[in-house]
Amino acid sequence: MSSVASGMFVRSDFAAMICPAHMGNDEQVLAAEFEAQLGIRPQVTIRTPSRRVLLAHTDGTQLIKDSSGDFTILLHGELYGDHPLSTQEAEELVLTAYAEHGPSFFSGLDGSCAFLIVDTRRDLVTVVTDRVNSRRVFHTQRDGCHWIATDLPWIPATECDPVALIPYLISGFICLGRTPLLGVRQLESASIHRFVEGSVLSEPYWKYRFNHEYTDRDPADLRTELASLLRKAAVRRVSPDEQVILSLSGGYDSRAVLGLLREIVPAEKIYCFSYGPETADDVTVPKMIASRFGLQHGVFNFHGDLVEGLRANARLGHGLVDFMPSADVLNELASRFSVPHTVMFSGDECFGWDESPPLPTEQLVLANIVGVRNPLLWPTWIFSDAVDANAIISDVEADWAQIRGLGQNFASLQEFKDFLYVDQRLSNLQLPWREYYFGRRLPIRNLLLDRDILEFIKRLPDSARYSRQLYCDCVREMFPDLFSLPMADFNGNPLDHHKLVTSQAKALETLLENTSALDTIIPVDSIRKLIDDIVKQSAPVKRPPAVSWGRAKQFIKSLAKRVPFASSLYNTISGAPIQAPMKLGARHLERILLMRHVLRKHD
Repeated sequence: MSSVASGMFVRSDFAAMICPAHMGNDEQVLAAEFEAQLGIRPQVTIRTPSRRVLLAHTDGTQLIKDSSGDFTILLHGELYGDHPLSTQEAEELVLTAYAEHGPSFFSGLDGSCAFLIVDTRRDLVTVVTDRVNSRRVFHTQRDGCHWIATDLPWIPATECDPVALIPYLISGFICLGRTPLLGVRQLESASIHRFVEGSVLSEPYWKYRFNHEYTDRDPADLRTELASLLRKAAVRRVSPDEQVILSLSGGYDSRAVLGLLREIVPAEKIYCFSYGPETADDVTVPKMIASRFGLQHGVFNFHGDLVEGLRANARLGHGLVDFMPSADVLNELASRFSVPHTVMFSGDECFGWDESPPLPTEQLVLANIVGVRNPLLWPTWIFSDAVDANAIISDVEADWAQIRGLGQNFASLQEFKDFLYVDQRLSNLQLPWREYYFGRRLPIRNLLLDRDILEFIKRLPDSARYSRQLYCDCVREMFPDLFSLPMADFNGNPLDHHKLVTSQAKALETLLENTSALDTIIPVDSIRKLIDDIVKQSAPVKRPPAVSWGRAKQFIKSLAKRVPFASSLYNTISGAPIQAPMKLGARHLERILLMRHVLRKHD
């Protein structure tokens, strides 16, 4: 769980150094190495027959020990029961489950969490991750020891992984467990990871696969069951006395969450917020909803300082999250509330997105869900002459081939798309943004990712999952008053990144003053050339503004449901960027500068 000290929320985090027993005769030497690498002293040292484990953790991390002293468990995040659990209830649940089932104990539990377990009786050190990696754990090996941590700065590594860099620059997130740091990986979701000398043995306890068990069931019965699961998920995560903050957009998901919260929490304890300009659909529609139902609503927008925005993103997301103009929203938001008994909800879900018409090819599925492009189209001029650009591109293609290979496990393209959405996009794009930007200041909960809802979705036929049809019909039936209000025509913050960069080009030079581990891959001269190129294109390609372009695509998309030729037109528009050589622009520059700041060297 997390804790509140002196009125301040303390995020749960831990770091561990796991060494073979023969290296642990002098624990003071190991403790000094731990502190030298991480800048913090270990608080706990545990001996097992074959290992020495040094641990450090924040005050927000729940440390659980059994009475016999056989095992110690660190809980990062939150555990869910039939109702919101107290610290003592969570501890009792974990102790009972581990005593009965050992390392596989979490397969019968639910939570947004990760566990580190040191079991002296079994001589095991394990990490258990949740089903969607909503709380990530990072790992590297160094000088014969394992290092694990829940926050990337607590891992002793400084070099940039160029194979992770290209996907990040293209799409804003990194798949397959890579991180910006060379040799540092994110542990896989829904798995038990055992640390042995020289390697990590990972065993999944749960898989997101579709069995179509509910193919012959009446859709009305399925909607009734899903509605019941949604209400139970809400009851597990919120109590009437908590102050609730909801990130409310103009779409389906946060609106459905609002409907569920209103059944439990009094209206005066619900505060909704949106971010973007006052005229954006994702602001005007939520304001209308809040006004209609007597709810508090606030609007936050990017302050306009790109340099400070990039620094805030680097400080919070560590290169694991795309540049988000809203990175500093929470500082303003958290200051409005007393932190104890305040929780934040968002609408991240496992139902996918409204992809109609269907994506007809694997290439379009991979491009739309996980940002896969042909790496041979990447402009290699930006790389340093000291690196082998062809080797980097070859390794990127090998990673993307691995993602393509996952498709062999599925009977249809629809199954593959829905799997990738949860396994790669959700866990590597949306959830890290919530965890690192919002979860550093407030507990954040996602009731649409409940364990029982995930199990329900696995049993649905393709037709019920397609375009989220069953889910959308269900929440409209549950909350007709909420869904009688208009939906947003265009989702997202319509920020003009090109204008932002060109208007602040000189200020961006301040982000090039220090040295960075990125310099050996993308030198400063290449970044300056990119800035100059973008400034020269101040009226680049004549196309409608982002909002108009988005609405045009959404209009063609809606038309495709009724007119056959429009489906082909929509897929042509969506697929065109996949085939064209990549031209670096403002979004790529923002990501390069953000990553450079993450990897900057400290004197």
